[in-house]
Amino acid sequence: MRLSHIVSVLVALPLLASTAQADERCNDLWFTRNAIINQAGYCFGSTLGKALFDNSDCQGKSVALSSEAQRQVAQIQEMEKQANCRVDSSASWLDLQDLAQRRKLWHFPMWDDFESACIGWLSSPAALRAGHNTEAPIIGQIQVGDTVRYGHQPQGDWSYAMIFDDSWTFKTAGWVNFNEADEACEEFAG
Repeated sequence: MRLSHIVSVLVALPLLASTAQADERCNDLWFTRNAIINQAGYCFGSTLGKALFDNSDCQGKSVALSSEAQRQVAQIQEMEKQANCRVDSSASWLDLQDLAQRRKLWHFPMWDDFESACIGWLSSPAALRAGHNTEAPIIGQIQVGDTVRYGHQPQGDWSYAMIFDDSWTFKTAGWVNFNEADEACEEFAG
């Protein structure tokens, strides 16, 4: 009886990991899509939209998006459809480790299914910016020993990075420019 219970748990572990990855992906996509339309002045009506975005400066439900923003929103919607995403917009919070940093961003990262990590950053400290250009303010920093997780589409020489300590506790996030930062790591994953 005990052996069958252990086998059941072992069989379920990959499914649980897959579900957690799907939830993270869907939450990430939902936030990015809505952050883009928030920048255009969209007025949110859902509980989740109101909880995460400031409606005080909104302009309405029909907002004009640039051609680039339209392309990004369409790409995200297709990814959400493929992943069969169902984010609960009646909730008052969204489970994203980097949510506080995301609210500071000028440019929002686009999810990428190909994830990698630099485990044990060996290079000099590197600035993390609010956008993928040098005019964007610095909102964080990669320190020696940090783990740097990449899970979003790069923008030229820029990558959105989530930073963790050596026990995988989230620290900060932002855009890093690899023309300014030499990446040297103890190990690479992904």
